[in-house]
Amino acid sequence: MEREVFFLEHYYEDSDGEEIVHEIGVFSTYEKANEALTRYKNKRGLNLYPDEFNIDTFVVNKDIGWLDGFITVREALSIFED
Repeated sequence: MEREVFFLEHYYEDSDGEEIVHEIGVFSTYEKANEALTRYKNKRGLNLYPDEFNIDTFVVNKDIGWLDGFITVREALSIFED
């Protein structure tokens, strides 16, 4: 059986268009992550963006991304210059 964990974060875009991310915690159940969300949603600053919380589910010991590696922005732009 696969073991899942639940990752709680809060993020929003500021007035300059920059994404601001607050990584709050990793929890053993969705219910515990949701309880943490309830505790944090009224905290100073976070309460200005109450709808910007997110709970993601991850499987333990399973790759989640970058399976093919990555290229830099410069490399990506050079593809279009050629």
